[in-house]
Amino acid sequence: MKFGRLWGWVPALLLLPAAWAETNRPLNTAVSVSRQFTVHAPGRTLPAALAVFSERLRRAWLAQLELPDSWRDPIVLVIRETEVPQPLQLRVIQVGPVVKYEITGAVPPPLEERDVAAVVVQALCLEFANRNRPPGAATNWQSAVVPLWLAHGLSESLRGQPEWLVPVARRAANSARPPGAADVLEVAVLPADTASRELFYANAWLMTESLLRLPGGARKVQRLLGQLAWTASFADAFSATYAEQFPNAIALEKWWIFQQARLAAVVVPQNLTASATAQRLDELLILPNGYRLTALDRFAEQKWLRAALPGRVLELQGLLARGHPMYREAITGYLEAAQHLAAEKLARYRRAIQRADKLRAEADRHTQAITIALDHAERAFSPGLATNTLQGYFQTLEQAEKFQQQRRNPISDYLDKFDK
Repeated sequence: MKFGRLWGWVPALLLLPAAWAETNRPLNTAVSVSRQFTVHAPGRTLPAALAVFSERLRRAWLAQLELPDSWRDPIVLVIRETEVPQPLQLRVIQVGPVVKYEITGAVPPPLEERDVAAVVVQALCLEFANRNRPPGAATNWQSAVVPLWLAHGLSESLRGQPEWLVPVARRAANSARPPGAADVLEVAVLPADTASRELFYANAWLMTESLLRLPGGARKVQRLLGQLAWTASFADAFSATYAEQFPNAIALEKWWIFQQARLAAVVVPQNLTASATAQRLDELLILPNGYRLTALDRFAEQKWLRAALPGRVLELQGLLARGHPMYREAITGYLEAAQHLAAEKLARYRRAIQRADKLRAEADRHTQAITIALDHAERAFSPGLATNTLQGYFQTLEQAEKFQQQRRNPISDYLDKFDK
């Protein structure tokens, strides 16, 4: 679920020019439907607008990460009137065993939609990450830290407005030195200049979207957030979560280069037909040495298999991006099987292969049924080749006769006597 154009009137209220007559006047309060958000802000419309905005963002976030609709700790937004501009800030406040997430800011100038979305998503991710490690009254508890790229990447993904992000990320991918995966993951502070900041937004969005497209992508982001509360650094949490996909930094950079290359393609790949997808899938299920991907459990420890699998996984990911929708579940199943095989989890590999083969057989049956139905409709409603040919001849003769009739006149009849 993404917002797209579903923001309605909420961002318009956020972006209205501030016209406050005085400062430090009493704040009004609004509570979101889920009651997780409490907003204190000046004016009549701003508190309600922020509450609705945050609640809609929360629902999209839950759907994106496939999370149940539950929460433990509240999130409070406090927006005051000041004469000095103040950026939005998030604080985690512990009072004994209770934690509160407080977002503070000021108007004027009016609040920017992107800034509000990013800080709300950051608070949602923090609240989820800290659930598995609640603070104790007598312990020196420390909150998890959500990396900057994840908060902004998720918020841009949820907003569903990539029309300006794609060109920026594409220009970066086509540059002489495109940013690597580490360049994106290690950003700790937003760049000061506008161009660098927009480049960071675009790459954070591409990184997040690419990770979510991995098999089980939403569940892996859940696990990543859960790991943040227990590990000392984000790098450790990322390695623990994506060990199967990226066993080392080189594998991560290769995968990231593939994502950039896919985005930087001059022609956006369109969906393949069902038959073309099935044919390409058959080709990818056979490794260069002739062995099928569906029967490789006895070679799990062979070096040649470890060398061949990463490239085949990248090709399957490419087919998943542009293959016919009818085959995407089957391709996802084969991807999961290949990743389990690379991790030498043979039992999971066999189960994934069986499930993928079943999905593939269903897709083949549906494709065959559709083909038969279309062939029947074509025979029923479209004349055959011979009939078409004869009709073409008849139409040509009719046109010739009409032309001949049109050219007949007394002068032509008189001249015909001299042609004999």
